[in-house]
Amino acid sequence: MIIKILSSARNFEGIDYSERKNEQGKSQLLKAGNFEALGNNEQDLAKSDYINYMKLVSQANPRVVNKQFHAVISAKGQSHTIEKLAEIAEQYLHGMGYGKNPYLIYAHTDTENNHVHMVSTRVDKDGHKVNARFEKIRSQKVLQQILHQDPSMEAQTAITEALQYNFSTKAQLKLLLENKGFKITETKDQLNLIKYGLVQANLKSESLDAKISSYTPPEERIRQLKAIFHKYKPGMEMDAFKQKMHRKFGVEIIFHQSKNHDRPYGYTIIDHKKKEVLKGAQVMPLRHLFIPVSPEARKQLVMEHINQFDFRKNGFSQFNASLKKEGFQVNRNGEIFSQSDRNMLASLDKQQLDQLKYNDRLAMASAFTIESETEKSVLARLYQVNREDIQTQHKVDPDLKNYYADLLLNANQKSTMREVLENRQLEIISFHTNLFLLDRSKHHLLELKNLLNGQPLDLNQVQIRNLDAPGLQSERQQNTMTSNLSKWMQLFDLSTQEEAGHTKRRKRKQRQV
Repeated sequence: MIIKILSSARNFEGIDYSERKNEQGKSQLLKAGNFEALGNNEQDLAKSDYINYMKLVSQANPRVVNKQFHAVISAKGQSHTIEKLAEIAEQYLHGMGYGKNPYLIYAHTDTENNHVHMVSTRVDKDGHKVNARFEKIRSQKVLQQILHQDPSMEAQTAITEALQYNFSTKAQLKLLLENKGFKITETKDQLNLIKYGLVQANLKSESLDAKISSYTPPEERIRQLKAIFHKYKPGMEMDAFKQKMHRKFGVEIIFHQSKNHDRPYGYTIIDHKKKEVLKGAQVMPLRHLFIPVSPEARKQLVMEHINQFDFRKNGFSQFNASLKKEGFQVNRNGEIFSQSDRNMLASLDKQQLDQLKYNDRLAMASAFTIESETEKSVLARLYQVNREDIQTQHKVDPDLKNYYADLLLNANQKSTMREVLENRQLEIISFHTNLFLLDRSKHHLLELKNLLNGQPLDLNQVQIRNLDAPGLQSERQQNTMTSNLSKWMQLFDLSTQEEAGHTKRRKRKQRQV
């Protein structure tokens, strides 16, 4: 997790920035703290209200020129939810002295990493300036306390783990420690491990010299790595090769290059599996590693991958993911390309492609929770798979069923049935004279007559997907139909059923006459 304090500002541009993101659908206000004077209904407040209030508070100390405090807490990928980050952000603001000031916490979703922005005033409501001395160092310490982290202990652990490796130079040890997130400085007799701007631990050079002097090259492992490199590098671009070595063999490749130079001058191999650090040249010369990959070698690698892939159990998405690990990708037509130059190298045959797509549809069908064999038949028709292949659960949460029933039966109080369904991405589908509620987001399929216990439901002007449509061959061809749907209401309204029966009998008598 990373904390970053952004530049101070005279005004509150951080609010304006996040609110613009709101308008683009890339940000959301999670928390507005200490704005009691503006009332408790956040929905009635605008961006200008927050900014003007923060300006008003800051005017209590005109000597403070840069009034805005703006910081970001970011987690790697989705390792922490937005809600958890907001909780951490609140604790952080209190720890930094901003907890009683007006503050805003925004969630941003415009990057791959979950992160939140915090904006507050550097002046409190009594006119005192919040302490900003050694702010960046204190900021790291506050976050560490919240996360229960001890950087000194982390540094000692990093040293212990690094000394378990076999290495031949002090530079290789530094590389191991830098990989743990520490900056390494060297004095006359020791290495210093620096994190968050402070020396967290040190290592005496005397103990290193003894270890380095006793270094013995691991000849057997070097022969193994040579064989591995010569087997897997042909046909693979460099990025894909590095990822495969790390993922499959625990071998990390680190290139060294000078500033303003794209081409590395050397590389180091860290063998995490055998705990060896090697000069790259001991395994493969750098110039051999960068020999351009020929189309023939890439095609051969693709064909080997196709021959080894299990088409019976995996879908299109799994096949594409496995190809990307090798530096390739496949389109929906089964054509396989190199990611680097987009040249087509091979293509799947029709049987292979159809099997992948079938398995994808089967996985989607099997993700649903249903209650009856009838609903399984609907899934089979909806996703165009064999009913016997679907492996799905047969228990729906009663609370969720009540939620659906209340939603449908009370739909017309504020919104039309059609609006209710569209806003929640629900669908009504028909199959063999029965109606079903489809919730793709929660993966539920429920028969309406069982869900509503026979209560009438007004489905006029609702879009219904008819799975009995003639010529239905694929999900793409399952077009939505809109019409007056009184005939479907017969399933729920007995009076309508009786009227329909009378009408049929009258028409039958007329034909007989």
